[in-house]
Amino acid sequence: MNETTRKNGKLLKAVEMDAYIASKDPLIPVILLILENGDEFELYNVPLEIARFVINGSSILNGNEKKERIDIFSFIAMHEDILNLIKDDLEKVVIDEYDPTTMLYTAKVYFRKGKTMLVRRFIPSHAIFLAMIAGKDVYVSERILNIQKN
Repeated sequence: MNETTRKNGKLLKAVEMDAYIASKDPLIPVILLILENGDEFELYNVPLEIARFVINGSSILNGNEKKERIDIFSFIAMHEDILNLIKDDLEKVVIDEYDPTTMLYTAKVYFRKGKTMLVRRFIPSHAIFLAMIAGKDVYVSERILNIQKN
């Protein structure tokens, strides 16, 4: 059992992802993760570009080809060299922190280069985006899921 599992309980794999707009005024984009145990985990107020990316099934190019301005998510998803680096090094994403004061979740992104493991704290929607473009798994700790349920 590794340190993350001991601290946060069982890690539940996201087996499906979806996104939707919970409200249009104010605009509230949501990412929905369906976990392997059948539970749902929701992240509210995610960047609209990431929600669209999830809704469009990882196709970020829809409508962006002719824009004069491009968002950073589209740029990353379209840049082959960046994509290859992320695919090669990103191992997994784990959403395993919650701050009750700010009511914000935090994800850890695990990067591996050879025998070296680097773990960085990320905004969960950004970490999910990276996992999606790299084709890697996303996990939610059981402890965090229980916090959201209550």
